[in-house]
Amino acid sequence: IEPFGGNVARSRGAVLDSEDIMFALAHTSVRSARMVNEARFQVASRDQAVNSLDPRCGGPCTLETQGGPTLEVLGVASVGRQRFTPQPRKNVRYQVLDTISYYAGQHQFKTGADFNYIQASGQNLPLHFGGRYIFGAIPAAQAPLLGLPPVEVPAVVAVQLGIPGRYVQGYGTSAAPYDYRDFSLFAQDDWRLSQRLTAKLGIRY
Repeated sequence: IEPFGGNVARSRGAVLDSEDIMFALAHTSVRSARMVNEARFQVASRDQAVNSLDPRCGGPCTLETQGGPTLEVLGVASVGRQRFTPQPRKNVRYQVLDTISYYAGQHQFKTGADFNYIQASGQNLPLHFGGRYIFGAIPAAQAPLLGLPPVEVPAVVAVQLGIPGRYVQGYGTSAAPYDYRDFSLFAQDDWRLSQRLTAKLGIRY
């Protein structure tokens, strides 16, 4: 899920493990020669995890305390733990959708509503919990402040000297399960102006 190769080390990659189980039910009814109604119901369960491939774990890192820091050499390479991992998510989605279509001459009118309720029983996002070292070139004007000659120091040399430009560290509780509700409405008209041209007009909330 997080690719690696070239200047991005395998340790910076991440693997996705996901299990999805879905059940859906649909009912289409022809109300008249011009009107069709479609109703749908869905229940979907997702259990997924995005885990770092840091070699310190001997496989995917599944705990927030596993793996080393992230190390970025700007414009050169990225190595170390993927900084958004581990990222487990468990949720169940309930969806109800209803659409009415009405045909009148050159017009096809459609209107409908869609309701989604997502119940999250587990979700984590430990951003920078392993630490993140960012190495960049050191400007000539700043080099003397670090006891170096007044010339620009390349990012690779900054790594050799152990002088990161920035360090980021995440703390706290990364777990934040929550419930999410989404309700949407739409209305549209497909107006057939000619054999080759159809105008689509609509509004969505």
